[in-house]
Amino acid sequence: MNNIAQANVVAAFFAVESEAYQAFSEVKLDPFLPHSTLSQLVLLKKQGGQVIPLESFDSGEDTNDDTIAGGFMGALIGILGGPLGILLGGGVGALIGMAVDNKDIVDEMSILERVSTRMQEGDTALLALVQEDDESALNQRLEKFQAVILRWDAADIQEELEEAKMVEKELERQAKQEMRKQKSEERQAKKKAYREKFRQDFENLKKKHEK
Repeated sequence: MNNIAQANVVAAFFAVESEAYQAFSEVKLDPFLPHSTLSQLVLLKKQGGQVIPLESFDSGEDTNDDTIAGGFMGALIGILGGPLGILLGGGVGALIGMAVDNKDIVDEMSILERVSTRMQEGDTALLALVQEDDESALNQRLEKFQAVILRWDAADIQEELEEAKMVEKELERQAKQEMRKQKSEERQAKKKAYREKFRQDFENLKKKHEK
């Protein structure tokens, strides 16, 4: 048991999809426990290569409503469901500056990488933002299901999200640059073809005149 309450991000990966839905329903019904306070909860599924939200719950403390659209978890889902999440899920690896040895990759892997790579096509998971001074309170509610439970300090994740946003901006810049380059190359190819067409047209015109 921890003496000081800490904000954590808890991820639970389920072997059975129906159990993930059941766990989501049960956890959100009682968000305030003696040693654990739930702020936000989201049910995720990997579908079409993307991590997408299926169901969500927000106490309203973070976003002033009962949706997950804003706040901490909304930002996390935005990254996981965006282009960076797709790249991480494809095994691109340490895009957010986490250069680690292979033997350390399991321990050092970020939540973005763990969620994106841990989930296979069709898999479901729960992500929760909780404050807790005793991890067993939430664990007891999830351990009756076939679930693997992982935790991260929410402050670490917040920092990681800021870094991830910077990476996404850089990816977007590189993508636009590549599109401009491709467009420029396509334009040059088209102009070359047009020049050849004009040359051929004039050659044909000259041949007709010579006749």
